[in-house]
Amino acid sequence: MQPIDRSSAEHYLWGDVCDGWHLVKRPEMSVIAERVPAGAKEKRHVHSTACQFFFILSGSAVIEIDGERVSLAAGQGVEIPPGVPHQFMNESQEDVNFLVVSHPSTRGDRVDLCGCGRIGENRTSGQASSIISLDAQCSFRYLRARHPPGKPP
Repeated sequence: MQPIDRSSAEHYLWGDVCDGWHLVKRPEMSVIAERVPAGAKEKRHVHSTACQFFFILSGSAVIEIDGERVSLAAGQGVEIPPGVPHQFMNESQEDVNFLVVSHPSTRGDRVDLCGCGRIGENRTSGQASSIISLDAQCSFRYLRARHPPGKPP
């Protein structure tokens, strides 16, 4: 067994300016090292089955979790349960490097949330596959997990 690092891991770009490196890429678990430059952020989204843990290696970040802003510095992390809307943001003036551990993998398990009261699209299937509702603060609450492929609602 060989050690893995960013130089040997599978690399991908997301959000035009952010980097990700697959350190562990299995259906039951994913570990990704990511870099988000100053001012960049991901789309607000939800996972129906994956639990995620974000751990900051360097820099700082804000993660909006179900309407609550959580500030994280290097050496800090936060767990996000399945079904909870969230968004990772770098509001600082420097890059943030972090690990995101997902169990199971988020592949095919992400639904982007786009604006007040609307369902986003599943990045893999291109179909709106979850039901959400709007509370008084215009934050999304996840109500029902998407239906597994091939199974009727």
